[in-house]
Parts: sequence; C-alpha cells; structure tokens
Amino acid sequence: MRRLILEVPEKEITKIGIEVPAVQKIKSLELLYFLRQDKDEFAAIAQVEFKDSTTKVEELLASGLLIESQVLEQQKKGVYTVFMRGGPSLSSVLNSIGAASGYLFPPVGISDGKIKFSFLGSEGQVREFLEKVDATGIRYRVVMLADADFSPISPLNHLTAN
Repeated sequence: MRRLILEVPEKEITKIGIEVPAVQKIKSLELLYFLRQDKDEFAAIAQVEFKDSTTKVEELLASGLLIESQVLEQQKKGVYTVFMRGGPSLSSVLNSIGAASGYLFPPVGISDGKIKFSFLGSEGQVREFLEKVDATGIRYRVVMLADADFSPISPLNHLTAN
C-alpha cells in the first residue's frame, strides 16, 4: 500500500464541480483522529479555526459538507476541537474524477488557502488516481508519496501485507 498526500489550492476544487462554501470560512483545519470511513460516511475529530472568530461550528452543517458536528472543546474564540461526521462526499470526489479504486480520506489539513488530501492505494491505484487528477486540470503539489506504514495492531496493517 502507498500513501499519497496532495495539496490543492481551494479555488482549484471547483474545477471538478465541488462547491464547499464553508471551507472558505476556515482559517485552518487539522485532522486529529479518523474514527471511521466507508462509502457512506466518515467520522473524525479535528481542530478547526475560523477566519472570523464569530463563526460557529454549526455553519459547517449548512454547507452539506457535514451531517453532524459537535464541539468537544473551545480552546479560544474561533478555535474548536470538533467531532465531525460527513456523508458520502469523499466517494463522490473519487467518482467525479473517474477513479475507480483506492481510499480518499477527508482533508488532513486546511491552511493558507490550501487543502491537503490523503489517498491510500496500491502503486497502480495511486498512479491511476494521479492520472485522473491530471486529466481534470487541477493544479496540485505532491506533499508526500510513501509506503503506508501502520501500527502493528491497526486493522489497516493487514492491508499492507497484501
């Protein structure tokens, strides 16, 4: 298994038909823990900082990006640790660019107007994914491409053995 992390300017995402107004309100987002991801939904814990300190976490729900959000902690005005659950938006991203396999994880980070995505797949799946992204005309930067390395007790470790 290989892990690929891409950094994409926010404005480039609209080229594949993804409109997420709530992302424009986010100054930074750091994914702390993935709790679950399948074809129907994902769940994660993240730290979110809004550009405007008066923005509320509930505004992420209005965009359709998330179907549930819960503030776990407010660290300072405009900075929250949040449980978030979203619908099949990740699967639809893969479908919209024509990638048939692999796993796209939600943004591992948003900062400075750039979104970082993580893709997990075999060497062939990563190659196919990059070819499909290139075909869309999206500008991106490869942040990391490496063998996926998981904890020995992680269920994901069994994927890398195949």
